[in-house]
Amino acid sequence: MNDPRILLNDPNTTAAQLAEIAGSHPELAAQIAQHPNCYPALRDWAGQQVARMQAAAPQQAAAPQQPAAPAQPTAPARPAQPVVPGQTAQPTYPQQPAAPAQPQYQGQPAQPQYGAQPTQPQFAGQPGQPGGYGQQPGYTQGYGSAPAAPKKKTGLIVGIAAGAVLVIGGGTIGAVALSGGFGGAGGAGSPQAAVTNLFDSAKSADVMGSIGAIAPSEAELFADTFAELSKIKGEGDARSYDEIMKDLQGAMQIDIADVEMTEDEIAEEIVRVTLTEWTVTIDGDEEKVADLMMELTESSMRGQYENFGYTESEIDEMIESQRAEVIEEMDFPQTMTAADFRDESGSDLSVVSVKEDGQWYVSALMTMADVGFQQSPDWDDSKLGEKVLEPTKYDSPEAAAVGLTDAIASADLTEITKSLSLPERRVLSIYGPIIGDDLGGSGPSFDPTDFSSEVVDGKGRITIDELGIGGVGTIEGLCFTAEGGYGEKMCLDDIPVLEKLGIADIDLIAVEEQGGWLVAPLGTIGDATSIIAKNFVEYYNEGRMDELTEGF
Repeated sequence: MNDPRILLNDPNTTAAQLAEIAGSHPELAAQIAQHPNCYPALRDWAGQQVARMQAAAPQQAAAPQQPAAPAQPTAPARPAQPVVPGQTAQPTYPQQPAAPAQPQYQGQPAQPQYGAQPTQPQFAGQPGQPGGYGQQPGYTQGYGSAPAAPKKKTGLIVGIAAGAVLVIGGGTIGAVALSGGFGGAGGAGSPQAAVTNLFDSAKSADVMGSIGAIAPSEAELFADTFAELSKIKGEGDARSYDEIMKDLQGAMQIDIADVEMTEDEIAEEIVRVTLTEWTVTIDGDEEKVADLMMELTESSMRGQYENFGYTESEIDEMIESQRAEVIEEMDFPQTMTAADFRDESGSDLSVVSVKEDGQWYVSALMTMADVGFQQSPDWDDSKLGEKVLEPTKYDSPEAAAVGLTDAIASADLTEITKSLSLPERRVLSIYGPIIGDDLGGSGPSFDPTDFSSEVVDGKGRITIDELGIGGVGTIEGLCFTAEGGYGEKMCLDDIPVLEKLGIADIDLIAVEEQGGWLVAPLGTIGDATSIIAKNFVEYYNEGRMDELTEGF
């Protein structure tokens, strides 16, 4: 296993690796708990170890004699976690860099050392003796075994159902959008046929077909973002992200067989499709997949380790070790059945199909909302909305922004819902009634509500000229001033990294539907991420990441 100090400062370290560190170095429990991939059971275990060590420290000071060495815990088992298409191994390792960068892990010049992290208590050190890495605490209580990473397979099939296979060739999304492919061949004649289309595309790793099976109103939101990220490549003659992903697509085989489905109408033109029987098998060339995954991330990993001060030979050794771990953890073929899913989740897998422009598609947003609804204590379809509300049609993008602020001020969920674009309006129309129409009392007051806009490439780009929020402050463009004059104006584009990523170009987005304009929150996020991605890729491909994060 690599130096645990390195692994604990690497966001790509897997849950399995964290479990191994816990087994061999329980004195690092505090750092293990802070890692982004620490799973709940391991975090609970780490908290217990920290409590034991803190309780033991006073006893150490009072009893200077050397106690018996504690029993070493059993090394936790690695998770037998299946592979989701587009992730190919542990979902958290290795990861394709994405905008924006993660400065807490990348390129922090002030953090080249790992032996004494500021957040790690020195639990067992004797007076005058630092409790650094490798020092076993000198208390008598045993650590207990760290819980193994959960052996769940549910992510495999849920990922496929939600279109995770699209990640294999994310850049194709942009190509589909530019060619007018959304909402075309991917549509189906029935709710079940829409799900079948998605699964048939997944079986052949047909990215364009998979994209076409997702509701056009949702799929197109992040088309530009994926198109920009597909341009990522390493330095020099390194291949692009899109080129590597196409080879990765060919290195894996996905088989979905014995599928049986039932339908339940949730609302008009919205149907829950429950998959009662199925078998999914994912196979591939483990070494080839590992090589492609390492090619995809090696450039960023090398840069990260160089910033940490490691030599080229040390970096080569760490990367080769990580490649070996990827191969070991892949364990192809991976198989899961409907019965496996029911055993792990307590219910059948279900997907929501929606009708748009006369065709049926899978809705990722509605599927996520419906899964959450089914897991809630209020699960009762009779409480759901009966249809998607008709929108309030505003005559301009800025009028749509004013209308939305008025609806929010009224705390009327129906009016808020009617002021939003189709993806958000559909979710709130169906699942909003569970919350209730009255959100309780009155909403925030807005005065003034001054917006301006221009229409560019069919999108309404709204600028917040001045938006006063009662009791809070005033927003002007990207700047905020707290009410009462106690704080100075704070502007997002004054932050160097955000300014370099193009935040000044980000606007509130409105879209035109049925002859009127509506605010599009998800469209705003999609537009913003495409701008950030474009600038991030430029810095990344030109080897200027240190310049991007300078002064952060």
